[in-house]
Amino acid sequence: MGKQEFVYLDSCVILDCISFKQGFTKVCRNRKFDIGEIDSQKAEIMLSEINIIEVTEHLKDAEATRIAIQEGYSYFDLNKQRLEEIELSEDNIKNVDELLRNELFNLPAVVSIKSKGLSKNDITTLLNICNKYSIFFVDAMHFLIADKEGCNYFITSDEKLRKGLNKLIEDSFSSATMLIMSPQEFKNSVLPKLVA
Repeated sequence: MGKQEFVYLDSCVILDCISFKQGFTKVCRNRKFDIGEIDSQKAEIMLSEINIIEVTEHLKDAEATRIAIQEGYSYFDLNKQRLEEIELSEDNIKNVDELLRNELFNLPAVVSIKSKGLSKNDITTLLNICNKYSIFFVDAMHFLIADKEGCNYFITSDEKLRKGLNKLIEDSFSSATMLIMSPQEFKNSVLPKLVA
């Protein structure tokens, strides 16, 4: 058996994986894949606190959207403020928690990592990344976490981010060799090697 790979998925890719597992396969089918198929002996999916927060917030917004439409709001009535006005019941929150547990946390290859916090140097590095490579702060944090954890792959559907991160790596920021890939590229070229 070869060495174990470490994979970092951005939050949008995680959401695509969850929707794929739920059976929503028509939209963006070519980039969706089942992370549950990954053999935990061959690879680990690194899940950061930032991923968990972003994915949870999105799923809560999706639940609030479903409720709003059931209550008679039109699609055009919906915005972040309106969604925040909708109180999710205990059952709604349990549904989101159960979805996260079943489709993400309980998968053998998924490993939750706790960031060690950001030092003054880390903050300076993040700001430099944001300014020099036109990368959003949260995206730069995802990359810094993946780099510190020694990830081999960073998967994002954001083409502009991929270009910026590849330029960043070319400028030899990253201490490890990390490949920045689209979900479709990962699905077609790497995933087949990682399944059981």
